[in-house]
Amino acid sequence: MIGLKVNRKEAERAKKVLRSKGLLMESYFPIHEEEYVIFPLNGIGDLPLGEIVKGIQFQKRKEKKKSVYDLLKEMSIDHRGFTYYLVGDIAIAKVPEGIPLELKEIGRLIAECQSGVRLVLVERGKRVGEFRRREYEIAFGYGMTETIHREHGLRLKLDPTEVFFDPKLSRERRKIAELSSDGERILVMFSGIGPYPLVIGKFRKGCEILGIEANEIAYRYSLENLEINKKLLKSKVKFVLGDVREVHGIGEFDRIVMPRPRGKEDFLEVALRFSSEKCTIHFYDFLKEGEIEHRRRELIRLISKLGGETLSIEHRRVGSIGQRKYRICFDFLIKKRRK
Repeated sequence: MIGLKVNRKEAERAKKVLRSKGLLMESYFPIHEEEYVIFPLNGIGDLPLGEIVKGIQFQKRKEKKKSVYDLLKEMSIDHRGFTYYLVGDIAIAKVPEGIPLELKEIGRLIAECQSGVRLVLVERGKRVGEFRRREYEIAFGYGMTETIHREHGLRLKLDPTEVFFDPKLSRERRKIAELSSDGERILVMFSGIGPYPLVIGKFRKGCEILGIEANEIAYRYSLENLEINKKLLKSKVKFVLGDVREVHGIGEFDRIVMPRPRGKEDFLEVALRFSSEKCTIHFYDFLKEGEIEHRRRELIRLISKLGGETLSIEHRRVGSIGQRKYRICFDFLIKKRRK
C-alpha cells in the first residue's frame, strides 16, 4: 500500500487536503511515528506536502455496524417517531403507523443491528392502570419476557410486560444517589423493582433506605434484586408492599423520592407526614418549558397549605417525553411546621 508521510505538525492540514481531494483511505488507520504521520492513500494526486512512501502495511479499521435508523434511511423510509431502547437482552420498540414494514421485519432489523438482543417487543397502546402496564407484541425472538438488566454495576431482574421500568432514568438514579448524604434515612415511594433504593444503597454509606411499592409483582422482583445485589450495598435497604398512603410506623425521613410523575399531588401530604423537621423532596412532573415556573409557585403554595415551608427549590430536566415536553424534577428542601 502507498502512504503520505508528513511531519506531525503538518498532519492535521495534510488530512484535510487528502480528504478534499478524495485521496485519504478512511478504512485504514494512519501510522503514528515519533516525528511523522503516514496516511493511507487510495491514489496519487497533486500533493503539495509530504513524501510518498510505498510498501506500507496499514491496519484496517473495523467496519462500523449500521444502525436501524441507517437501514431505514437507506430504504427511503421516514423513521420519525420510531425509537427503541434496551432492557437487558430485550429491545422495546415504538413503531409509528407510517412505517411500511411488517413487525417481524422491524424486529429482525433491530436484532441484526443491536448485538445481544434475544427478544424484540413492540409497544401497543399507552400505559394504563395504577401500575402503568402496557400491552406488547413480539416482533422477533424467543423465550420468556423476563430478563436481567444491568445498571451501575447492579443486576436488576424484571419482566417489562408486568412492571414499569425505565432504563433511560439510569443517570437520574445516579444523580439522586449523588445528591444524597451518608447516614440519611431515605424513603422512595413507588419503588417498583427497586432501582432507586439499590442505586442509592450502592453509592451511599450508612443510610437506611425504604422502598414502598403497591404492585405485588414489582415488589417480589425488588426482594429478588435486593438478594442479588446485597453484597454491593453500603447501606441498609428494605422494601415494603403496600399503598404508601396506608403505611404506618415507619418513622421520619431526611429525603423522600417521588419518581411517579402522574397522580402524585395526592402523595405530597403523605410525604410531609413522613418528613423529618427538615427534609429534601424530589418531586417529578411532566411539563412544557413555559409551565415550569407556574408549577414551581404552585408547589410552594401546596407545601404551605399542607403545613410546611419551602426553604429552597430548584428544578432539573431529566429527559423529554415528546415534542417540547419534559420530565422535570423539583428538588426542594422543606421545613415542617410542628403542631
